[in-house]
Amino acid sequence: MADRLYDLRACDPGVGSGAFPVVLLHELVNLARLCETRARGKDPVAADPRWLFDTKTRFIERCLYGVDLQERAIAICKLRLWLALVVDYPPDVDTENCERQSFHDALKKLPALPNLDFKIRRANSLVDMIRGQPVPMGEFGAGDAARPVLNHLIAAKRGFYNADSVPEKRRLRFAIYEATAELTQIELTWARNNLGLIPDPANAEKVAELDHGLKEMGWVLAHIRDVRKLKAADQDEALERLRARFDDEQKPTFVWQLDFAEVFHRER
Repeated sequence: MADRLYDLRACDPGVGSGAFPVVLLHELVNLARLCETRARGKDPVAADPRWLFDTKTRFIERCLYGVDLQERAIAICKLRLWLALVVDYPPDVDTENCERQSFHDALKKLPALPNLDFKIRRANSLVDMIRGQPVPMGEFGAGDAARPVLNHLIAAKRGFYNADSVPEKRRLRFAIYEATAELTQIELTWARNNLGLIPDPANAEKVAELDHGLKEMGWVLAHIRDVRKLKAADQDEALERLRARFDDEQKPTFVWQLDFAEVFHRER
């Protein structure tokens, strides 16, 4: 199934923006279950107790993305996706009749919940911006020049989704920010060059906006290079500064084609 990108606000008000991706998740799972039952001649859940958990995990990782301005909606969305996974994980014990210690041991075996920070984003979904300035991106144009960076970005995001140790999460966060900044530089440079080498008053504003984005991504890359030389605690503080810079409510940074590049730049 194709990847799905959603403005979390673009849903039935009665459902609530934070709940919308969960509703979609259940629809996808029900459809997959119906198709497999039809193909196999039996319900896949009957043969594999982990089918629901594994299928939900796969859909969340590969298909679901979301954006909303409200921090509360983002938190609710993440929580509901995590709960949707937990309720379908089959424990090794009978939870109704087991001893307390057995139940406690079974809980320890629960897999780590996925990291959703780069899949469910707080941003203005209607306007592409870098540090509060609009970005006239247009279509992707760098092509093969962007492919190595894009592959690195995809690998880092996939690794981060399942990472369960602090050092690994830290390493992959830096890798994601770095690859995103590099990809942005490549695409913004292509877009700028595509406006033409001869100065045109009609394009002056667009050129200035692209130059602003290039300067911002240059700062991000330089900051990451410097921070990697620091101790772990200092790196964590630097990561928080980077996150705050990207999620700055006053000067937001979010471009659909770059923040979810693995979808828009997907090979067909």
